[in-house]
Order: sequence, then structure tokens, then C-alpha cells
Amino acid sequence: MTTREVRLFTASWCKKCKESDFCQVIETSKKQNSEWTFTLWDIDDLEDEDDYDGEIPTKVPTIHIVVDGKVEEQLNGKEEIISNIDMTLTAY
Repeated sequence: MTTREVRLFTASWCKKCKESDFCQVIETSKKQNSEWTFTLWDIDDLEDEDDYDGEIPTKVPTIHIVVDGKVEEQLNGKEEIISNIDMTLTAY
């Protein structure tokens, strides 16, 4: 069985990560894509590469699209995520 995960990287200080339009898009994507597991990662809690099985993003918000444990795609920034998340998820 294929595992699909959306890893959303944020930070407590990130204002764009908390904006209502961004949060609404994420919540809608969760509801419409129940076959995907959405996980939230705070980059300030990730001290080094040993805390995460991939490259830790330096920009937030960032999304990693992970299929069967492999990062297949990365979306950077609020606008790119809002514009592309639905199309990206349907591609996998």
C-alpha cells in the first residue's frame, strides 16, 4: 500500500503560516484528500538533520510531498502552496 504524507513546515514566529486564507486552504486540502496524512513540523524544534529524515527547509511555510517515505515534491511559501497544493496532491 502506498503511503502519502504532506509535511507542513512552519514556525511559531511565522505570520504567513497563521493567516486565515492559508489555514483555510490547508484545512480544505485535509478534508478533500483523506488518503493523505498531514503532519505539522516546527522548524525551530528540528535542531539538526538527525531530527528529520530529509533536508530541513530554511523558508516557511514549506510543504514536502512524501510518497512511500520519499520526498517527491516541495512547495515553498504561502502563495506557491495556496496555488499548487490541490494539483500537486492529485498528481500522486
